[in-house]
Formats: sequence, C-alpha cells, structure tokens
Amino acid sequence: MWQLANWSRRKKLESDLDRELHYHLDRRIIDLERSGLPTEEARRQALLELGGIAQIQEEVRDIWLTRWLRDFVHDLRFSARSIFRSPSFMATAVLSLALGIGATTALYSLIDQIVLRALPVDHPERLVLIDWIGFQYAETFGTSNLMSYPICQDLQQKKDFFEGVLCRAATTISASTGGEPKLTAAELVSGNYFSLLGVRPALGRLLTTDDDQTPGSSPVVVLSYDFWKNQLGGAADIVGRRVLVNQYPMTVVGVAAPAFHGIDVGEVPSLWIPAVMSAQAIPGFTTMLDRRTRWMQILGRLKQNVSLQQAQTGLQPWFKSMLDEDMRRTNVSRASAEQRRRFLASTLELTPAPQGHSVLRQGLSRPLWVLFVATAVLLALACLNVAGLFLARGSARHREISTRLALGASRGRIGRQLLADSVLLAFAGGLLGVVMAPIAVRALIAFLPRNTAANNLQANIDTRLLLFAFLVSLVAGFLAGSAPALQAGRKSLDSSLRERGGTPSGGLALRRAIVTAQIAFTLILVIAAGLFVRTLSGLLVKGPGFDTSSLISFGIKPALNGYSGAEESRLIRRITEGLRDSSSIQASAVAHDQLLLGGAWSNSLTIQAGERYITDREVQMNAVSPGFFATLGARIVAGRDFNEHDALNVIAPNQSMPVSQTRQRAVIVNEAFVKRYFGGRNPLGARVAMGSAPDAKPDSEIVGVVENISYRNVREQWEQAYFP
Repeated sequence: MWQLANWSRRKKLESDLDRELHYHLDRRIIDLERSGLPTEEARRQALLELGGIAQIQEEVRDIWLTRWLRDFVHDLRFSARSIFRSPSFMATAVLSLALGIGATTALYSLIDQIVLRALPVDHPERLVLIDWIGFQYAETFGTSNLMSYPICQDLQQKKDFFEGVLCRAATTISASTGGEPKLTAAELVSGNYFSLLGVRPALGRLLTTDDDQTPGSSPVVVLSYDFWKNQLGGAADIVGRRVLVNQYPMTVVGVAAPAFHGIDVGEVPSLWIPAVMSAQAIPGFTTMLDRRTRWMQILGRLKQNVSLQQAQTGLQPWFKSMLDEDMRRTNVSRASAEQRRRFLASTLELTPAPQGHSVLRQGLSRPLWVLFVATAVLLALACLNVAGLFLARGSARHREISTRLALGASRGRIGRQLLADSVLLAFAGGLLGVVMAPIAVRALIAFLPRNTAANNLQANIDTRLLLFAFLVSLVAGFLAGSAPALQAGRKSLDSSLRERGGTPSGGLALRRAIVTAQIAFTLILVIAAGLFVRTLSGLLVKGPGFDTSSLISFGIKPALNGYSGAEESRLIRRITEGLRDSSSIQASAVAHDQLLLGGAWSNSLTIQAGERYITDREVQMNAVSPGFFATLGARIVAGRDFNEHDALNVIAPNQSMPVSQTRQRAVIVNEAFVKRYFGGRNPLGARVAMGSAPDAKPDSEIVGVVENISYRNVREQWEQAYFP
C-alpha cells in the first residue's frame, strides 16, 4: 500500500513538472515568434535558453524528498552488502558502538526517572517547592526542606501568588487489610493534595479539604493503584473496606490513578492519609499544630500570570511579619540574642519543582550526571574508534572510490554513501545497546538502597528510552562517519587514478588527529577511573569505623503494631535476653536507630560547660543499650560506657516522638563532638540538654567519649551523641 501511494505521488509530481516545463517552453517560443523568428528557429532558441529539459528534470528531482529517500535506501542496501562481506570489521564496529550507546542509554534511563521526568499531574511546570532558609528554632522530624503544618495553612491563604498550596510528609506505617500487618510506605497529606495536583481517582473518590479539618476527625485513606492491584487483587468492592493503620481502623474511600505514584521518586507511597490523622499514623506524635515542629514539605502551584521571582519577592514582607509575630507569641522571645538574630534573618525560598520533592534526587543527581558525562566520553571514544576503522577501510577502497569519481559521482554523493555505512552500523550498535541497557539499569539499581530499588525505578524499555537511543545512534553514526566522508574525494582525480595498489598517502593529518583524540579521551577515562578507584579504596580503608564482619542487624517497630510503651519494653527485653542466651551470639546490643541505612535522629543540644551555649548545627543522636560499643568493637577513648544503672527509670526515646519529650541522665559523645565544641578541653562532667529552648535544663552528664564511627553512611563524619 505504501509503495502504491508513493508511486502515485511520484507520478503526479512528474506530471506537474512536465506540464510546468512545457508551459515555460511554449511561452518562450510564442515570445520569440512575435519577435519575428520562424517557428522551428524559435523552438531551437528556446531549448538552448532553457538548457535542456532532461537536465532540468534531473536537477528538480534531486531536491525532491522522495528522490533523497530513494537514494538513501539504495545507499543502505549497498552498505549492508559491503559491510556483510567484512564480518570482523562489522563485529568490531557494532560492539564498540553498542558499548558506548548501551552505557549512555542505561545512565539516561536512571537520570530520566530520577532527575528529569516531570510528575504526571496538571501543569507540573508551575509547581514550586517552598523552603525556609535559615534558623527555624524548631524541632525536626523528617528529612529535608521541612516546615510546620500551621505555616502550610498560612501559605494556603496567599491566593495572590498561588492557585493552591499543599503539604506532605512521607512515613512508614503498619498496614493490615485482613491478613498479617506489613510495613508499608505512606504519605500524610493536606486535604487539597489531589485536587491541586489534578489527580483523578481510578475508583471511588480522593481526599478533599473536608478530610483535613480537625486532628483525628477523618479516619480515611486512599490507596495507590499498584497497591490495590498487587496486594488486594484489584478487588472491585475495595471502597468502603476497612484497613488497619498501626492497628487503628480507617476506611478506604478511593484508589488513585494508575500513573500517579506520589511526588517523591524515592519514597513511593501505597496509601495516602489525611494530615489530621498524623497521631494515628505516627505513634506518639502529638505536635501537628505546633509551629515549632518542622516535619512536612510544602509545595505550591503558581498562578498562571505569576512568575517564581514575583512570588518569592512578594512573600517576603508577609514572611518577615510572621517571624516578628512568632517572636512575640512563642518561646522564641526567650531565646538568646544570637538565636533571635538568626531566626529573624531567615528568608523564604521558592525553587522550581516540576519533578516534585525527592531526597533521592538530591543525593543522586550529581553522581548520575558525572557518570553520564563519563559514558558520553566513552561513546565519543567508540565513535573515534569506528571512524578510524572506516578510514582504514576507506584506504582499501580508495581505487573503488576513485573509479566512481571518474565515472561522474560527486564528492557529496560519495560522502553520503560513507555516512550511510556508519549510520547503518550505529543503528545496529544502538539496537544491541538497547538490548543491553535494561541489564545495565538493573545492575545500577542493585547498587541503590534497598527501599529505593524496590520502589518506582524501572529497567524496562519505554518510548522515551527508545527515542533517546535512536537519537544517540544517529549522532554516533554521523560522528563516526564524518571523518571518512570529509576525506572522500579530497585528492585530485588524476592522482587517484595514477595510484596502483598499496595504501594511499593522503589523509595522514586526519588520521593523526583521530589517534590524538582517541589518546586524549582514553586518558580522561583512565584518570577518572583512577580517581573513582582511589575514592572507593579510601572508603573501603576508612570503613564505618567498626568491624562489620559477622555483624547482623535487624529492626523492629512494635509501636506500629499497637504495642504500648510498657509492652514494647518487655518485648525488646525478651528479644535481648534470647540473643544473649544464644550460643551462636558473641555479643548483642539494642539501638534506637540502625546504622548505615541513611536515617538519622538529630537535634540541636544545649551545652553547659562553665558557660552555656548551643550547638551551631544539629547533632546526630542514638539511644543505645550498655555494651553497644563493645558489640561494634568501637573504642571508648575517655570515660566509661553506659551501665545498667544509667538505663534505669529512663523514658526510651520513641522514633516518632519529638525529642524534646525525652529525658536522659547520661550521654556519651564522639571525638568529632569534642573537637568541635570543646576544642581539646576535657568534656567529661559537662552537661547537655536536648534542644535549644531557653528553658532547656542541661541535666545529662557526659560520661564518656567514643571514637568516631559512621552513622548514616561511610562518607559522612558528623558530631554524635548517644543516650542510654
């Protein structure tokens, strides 16, 4: 059918061209006859002036797209026949390009999913992240870009700049739909979350502002489409069913659209819960309405006629007045002069957020772009290798090319033929690279944290990946074929025909340039690889600061399954005693937060050591049992370890409770803490208090100093404080 349509279109073009040429010829003959020339002489003169109908027809056909496509198809056929005659050349070129294209495509797949891809919502380009820059004088519960829920409510009233403002917080719950409870990713959101993003329900309804009124008033949830399909079998009667969230009954009101997976590519929620149910979703959390508890990210959608800069500038006067009001109505007014200065110097910053908010993106953007540049250099090196192969192959074909030039082929025509050779090989390499790319993507995902790799990152080949591979293959083909195409026909026809056998002497400068570029790109890759190996070996030598061989770690969250504080303590004590009595366990201990999983319990501390001062940044903390450091093999460099007496009558910190509600009697700090805040002075006997409030009472004594160990990851070295 396509051939028939193409033939019909070509026949019409030929007919139109013939009619137009004869029209101009007839008009010229008539003009010449009017000037007095006989008819035959007029026709001869007109043909001479026109230059030959057949020649003009050929020139016009040369600019037709159909002619160009036909020639290109012929070039590809000829290239395929000639390349298949040299299987070793074809295999070497295709594998070289497949390596570069496959690696580049695999990295692009991850960059597209983590960094570039916009949210599947209405007008994502108008979404902005609203962030507090400066000292908030608040307790922190979460990861980054955090503010309080009351500030989100204040910003929702700024209708001069925003169509709406939403807030959200990622968390983990224990969810049960009739079977065993499972740890499940969830998101606490404001009532306008779905409506502002423009997300539609696949079933039932989504959350509304009516579900976000007073604390504890809306025990409802919305399920993600994947959770509904995979965990609940796509039950048609899911709306109205009850789901237990941390053993608290809530009602399913709807299922979100299939394409929507939240606004954080690293933390894909299975359930969405109204923010007013935070006390039920986060056991022990009771400060949702406290302006001094920062735990949610805030995003807004700009009005259509408002720019980001206009909104940021316009919000500053309100923000400054809010800071002044907070200074008067909260305990900020009792803060030190330095704290008040830092608090009042804070600003509100708006940044584009078409991809939403993601801690994973913040951590991986730079490494992924660095790797992408490295693979681009690798692809350039592969193109140079193939270009060199084509030049060598062109040397063997120089007599063929010379003969074609002698028969009337233009240099451009020869160049197009050589480009067709390289483009054909590049597409073959691209096809093989696309086949290899998912394998490489899966390998890269395997290096990511477990909870990230299990979320929304895919190794599948989609339309965007295919389009990228096609464009990369096209570029690679032109890069690889440009050198031999430029070299084609640069020698004089006479000298080409005089050469008999052997390798022609022309093109040495171009070959030297390619070899030089190959060496340069190879050195870049070797140096970069050396730096990566040096960094990796340094991290391996440094390690986390303790011996991880034969060390096993696991976590439990009793509060998410309805355990009270007393029941939780009894459960942990029973597990601890069982481990201690096991003959296969050399030593064991309990910690509030697991190490090296990226999480952190952090807060500022007030230090009383002669004078009273506050840490200038948050300190990483943990609550541990006696013998924790001995179990890890971490050395106590000064003072003593915790003992059983330190742990008596102490309220163990709940991971979800604001840390200001905990009470401690002893504390152990690391060497980095001593270096930063004591400057070499003996810290033993100094006292600290949790938080930076003016009424904070430093009642926890520093009883020991432990050597530095890594807390969240092996790269990070931070000030640490441990409580019993």
